[in-house]
Amino acid sequence: MENIDYYKMRLLDRVFNGIGYGIDSKGDFLNKFTKKNGEVINIGISEGKPMKPFIPSPNFKKQYSFVWECKKKIGFLPDEWIAGALWYYEYCKDYFENGAEGYQYAYPNKNQQQEDDFRAIIERLGTEKPEAEWHAYVSKTYGGYDTPFTGDFDDWRRRCWEDAKGNIIAFINETIGVLKEELDKRS
Repeated sequence: MENIDYYKMRLLDRVFNGIGYGIDSKGDFLNKFTKKNGEVINIGISEGKPMKPFIPSPNFKKQYSFVWECKKKIGFLPDEWIAGALWYYEYCKDYFENGAEGYQYAYPNKNQQQEDDFRAIIERLGTEKPEAEWHAYVSKTYGGYDTPFTGDFDDWRRRCWEDAKGNIIAFINETIGVLKEELDKRS
């Protein structure tokens, strides 16, 4: 039998860290998670980690976060939803601080074929463009402007991942702070 906490984690990932799932306001949340009698569905409070490995969606930015879409005005959420979001983000923080195995953008990537395919794309671009244009194109298209490509694929991938992981953990810490502040107001 599957661990129910795994499915709670998936639900919380979609609600609090989802892109394109249609939950981006108090009204959307209440429309999707309110019973006919007007009560918000109780998801129950979970502790610990799901038994089945859970890999979060790659959306750890304020523009994809329900907490931040609500401008941190999450007081309408029942305690168990805020506790659930806190549980989710604490799990994610631990996940990223301890290797992020299986995460789409992690480096080194456990999926060697995927990494080899990506390397081939980058190297092929190097044969099609002058060096400076190749470096600029890869930096802009695949690494963002924060992590310049210098021609060394492995070094660049490591730096991209370290930058991304640092940004993700900073976002998670800030979001955990918002959630804890809301729970503290209630106690």
